[in-house]
Amino acid sequence: MKRITVLGSTGSIGESTLAVVRAMPGRFQVVALVCNNDTERLAAQAGEFSPKAVAVADPSRAAGFAAGQGCRVYGGAQGVLDLLADVHADIVVNGISGSAGLLPSMAALRAGSDLALANKETTVMAGALVLEEAAVRGRHVLPVDEPPLPCEKLRGGRARSHGIGGRPSRRSSGRSGPCQAH
Repeated sequence: MKRITVLGSTGSIGESTLAVVRAMPGRFQVVALVCNNDTERLAAQAGEFSPKAVAVADPSRAAGFAAGQGCRVYGGAQGVLDLLADVHADIVVNGISGSAGLLPSMAALRAGSDLALANKETTVMAGALVLEEAAVRGRHVLPVDEPPLPCEKLRGGRARSHGIGGRPSRRSSGRSGPCQAH
């Protein structure tokens, strides 16, 4: 059974990830959930999946959330990073939007987890660093819900596949599967 942490669990990527977990009982164990500020939805998810820990990135929302959850509760941006260090997951799905997703991506890799990344800003800002960290740790970076071009950008290569009319296109790599650090 794969242990999974979902960052951005109350957003569309997180909800989709949890729908997959529901559809495949016995294949995944949700060990941690993280949201920005939707503590109502997070409480419902925690009740359903019984994670070991949850984090609320907005510290003002985290303080009132702690009572009665039956799991460890972390608060603030540092709390998200602490959760990733403390709760081992085989794979971390990062659905945190914008630049806020970069540090959790690096923390997930440093903690020894594979990273399923649904955050193109991380690849644009620091793709080479993310893949270097993955290589050092022997982990994989798997693209989620993004076109393959960011993977090519991560590799430093040129995307080449056949576009409209059979001409080479630089918009898609034509590859499938994980971005692997080489």
